[in-house]
Amino acid sequence: MTAEDLYAGRAVSPGFTGQGWHDHLGYTDVPLLTLSEAGRQISKIAQNYHFSFFEHWPSDRSGHRGPIDQAVKHLEVIDEVLGGLFDSWDDHNDLLIITSDHGNIEEKNHRQHSRNPVPTILVGKDHAHLAEMVVDLTDIAKVVSQFLGLTDY
Repeated sequence: MTAEDLYAGRAVSPGFTGQGWHDHLGYTDVPLLTLSEAGRQISKIAQNYHFSFFEHWPSDRSGHRGPIDQAVKHLEVIDEVLGGLFDSWDDHNDLLIITSDHGNIEEKNHRQHSRNPVPTILVGKDHAHLAEMVVDLTDIAKVVSQFLGLTDY
């Protein structure tokens, strides 16, 4: 998505609130959101698509750099965004998948990705059945395909 999408409410910034665009990129008139509003906005945007993807890379940066207390604060930010997202998600019709391609925020004693298991959370329609299909990250495409009716598994 673009800056135009962010202004029009069709995108949410990687930092969720838009404050980084305001403070560091010079977009002083960009709409600012609370963390909970950002979660609700992600849900609203997703309603316009059969499939949408939101990447949150700042948690990767928190895992690689800085002290553990900053990482904990970042996880609290994610928690508040998820609260808004869960509050507005259509559990009866839509499927939300939350996962990561690797761990690293849980081990601050090195800068590499950890080999720890990464949880996958499914919320919404058919979540229990679809969750049974997830063993590792390579199963996500299969779950999405089945949910969207693109192929039989």
